[in-house]
Amino acid sequence: MNNFKQTWNEINAEQRYLDPMIYMLYDHIKGRNPKGSAFTPITNKIKLANGQKEWQGYNNAFAQLKYLIRIMESEQTQCGSNVKIAKRMLGSSSMDVQTIKDRAGIK
Repeated sequence: MNNFKQTWNEINAEQRYLDPMIYMLYDHIKGRNPKGSAFTPITNKIKLANGQKEWQGYNNAFAQLKYLIRIMESEQTQCGSNVKIAKRMLGSSSMDVQTIKDRAGIK
């Protein structure tokens, strides 16, 4: 896991911005529930009244993570930076895509 921590620190140093799904993947690799650690519910009454959902950020990141995993499983040669980051994260941990799917509840 030390190798993973070093890789995570390198990714954070290299990237100016990381998508929320990368933080969700990080939580799943670390064995944490992203709800409450990386994502919190929207509580602003004005935002909720204007149509945002309580767990909208979490749900969006979860949908992106499902798409990211689908791309990784298909082993496409053309892939974006998020796929490269995710593969790098998984490569430095003892996890594989199936373990992440199981932890995240992705079918």
